Amino acid sequence: MNRVYRLLNNLKYIGWTRVLINVFLLLLWNVFPLIGNYINKYLTNSLISFDISLTFGIILFQILIWIISIVLNAYDQNVRQESVTRSDTYDKLELCKKKCALSAQYFETPAGINTFSKANRGIGKRYSFFKNAVLLLMLVPTLLLSIVPVVRSAQWACCLLAVILGLNIFLSAKCADIEYLESVKQLESERRRNYYKSLFYNFSLLKEIRCYGIEAWLLNKYDTISKKIFKETHRIHIRSSLITASIDVVSMVSKLLFWVYICYQAIDGSISISNCVLLIGLWDTAIGAIQEFRDATIRLYHDYKGVKDMDSFLDVEEETKKSSIQSVDAITIKNLSFSYPVAKDKLILKEVSLDLYNGNCYLMLGSNGAGKSTLIKLLLSQFKVDEGTIIINGRHDINQLNGIKVGYMAQNDPHFSLTLKENIIFGSVYDEDRFKAAIQKAGITSLIESMPLKEDTLLGMAYGEGREISGGQWQRINFARLLYNQCDIVILDEPTASMDPLAERDLYCEIKNIFQHKIIILVSHRLSSVGIADKIIFLEDGIVTGFDTHEALLSRCASYKSMMAIQEAISEGGSY
Repeated sequence: MNRVYRLLNNLKYIGWTRVLINVFLLLLWNVFPLIGNYINKYLTNSLISFDISLTFGIILFQILIWIISIVLNAYDQNVRQESVTRSDTYDKLELCKKKCALSAQYFETPAGINTFSKANRGIGKRYSFFKNAVLLLMLVPTLLLSIVPVVRSAQWACCLLAVILGLNIFLSAKCADIEYLESVKQLESERRRNYYKSLFYNFSLLKEIRCYGIEAWLLNKYDTISKKIFKETHRIHIRSSLITASIDVVSMVSKLLFWVYICYQAIDGSISISNCVLLIGLWDTAIGAIQEFRDATIRLYHDYKGVKDMDSFLDVEEETKKSSIQSVDAITIKNLSFSYPVAKDKLILKEVSLDLYNGNCYLMLGSNGAGKSTLIKLLLSQFKVDEGTIIINGRHDINQLNGIKVGYMAQNDPHFSLTLKENIIFGSVYDEDRFKAAIQKAGITSLIESMPLKEDTLLGMAYGEGREISGGQWQRINFARLLYNQCDIVILDEPTASMDPLAERDLYCEIKNIFQHKIIILVSHRLSSVGIADKIIFLEDGIVTGFDTHEALLSRCASYKSMMAIQEAISEGGSY
């Protein structure tokens, strides 16, 4: 039922007028060959009877049909292309909506990635399925109208045409099934190839590639995978071409037999010359319709598989989040253990228990791989908590909760090619006073004044006419976004790594003052951040070995004291 509903929505998005025009034109393209056969018949009669006026009239009528066909074909191409574009757009919107609705955890599994990859290949297939289904329906009367006069002249031709039709449908369906299964096997290779291609489209990565001089090495990897895909695809196409060619040979032999039979009937006087021309034309139309029926069947099969793959992704259901809250006053983490779906046997977090309250600033410390980023991902609801719980305000399980708005800044925050204003308001309702306050506190007023179109200046070089800015300025814009969009929790995952320690400390102090009634979580390796936090969360190999003030941890936690000593030695230029 969902499939029918989505098809109707797709057609509605295309526009019912365009859909009906496409259907009408499909009908005309099936009618014109039949009309052409009868034109040939009457033209032959007029020539035999030397009726010049009738011959001239038939020729004019044929010219009129040609002109109509040319005009309609041009119009058909325009409407068809617009319909395909709109259908593709609708499918892409549906996939994007679904992708945003699913948790990051879904895309961490090979099965999830594979389902999404197959769904991507189904873009545009829904409308194509509809169009080919309509074409098949319209080919049925075309076949009947061309076959009936033929069968009346030669009843044995009915069996021959049935055999040809059966062979076309059966063998073509087999070919289509083989092609689909082989294409699914190539998904992994295609993903690898697309990854290598994407490296050369990312300007930041391209700088690294050039620095190390590995262009040829990466291009060779891309070329090797491409050749493998081409080889497998070529093998499948050869097989399909041989099967199609064998069917076409059978069709050609049958056509020759029918021609000989009909021509003999005409010579014998059993049928007129004009009927001989008509029957030969109708036979050719029938064979052409059968071949079109075969091709449409193959396309319909591929379309169905594509639609099915897309629906498999769109029908993915995750546990619905039922509750919503107005604000976050406390976060209680109890006995939390977590491992990623691709490595279930390796625990990243081990029985973590924490109590976080609004009005407090927490600094998360630990070596690389200690579990800091994983804990942040769970607080952002990017992954589902499996063992243990994260409870909001003492009663709401985070897995069942909607409406938590998190202000998040990270070291590698993406740069969006939007206007400066759009980068800050980020889809929220524009409020001039709030906007001015945000840019002033973020310290980017002078930056905006220097821009050619002020806050309406496009940032980034994705479209050519944008303005590129420094990494520090991007961080200030991200900070302004954090200020403008009111949030329940503020998480800063080393966003100031490119700043000097004093600038970082000033920014953190400003954030703490602005969001003094919120829960603030900082992730940093610098000593300058220690004095800002009310409490420090110290992680070692996924275990919280310290959760207290800086002074308390120095006296109680040997690992924390050792790490601080090392950082002090490094900052002072000493050794350890």
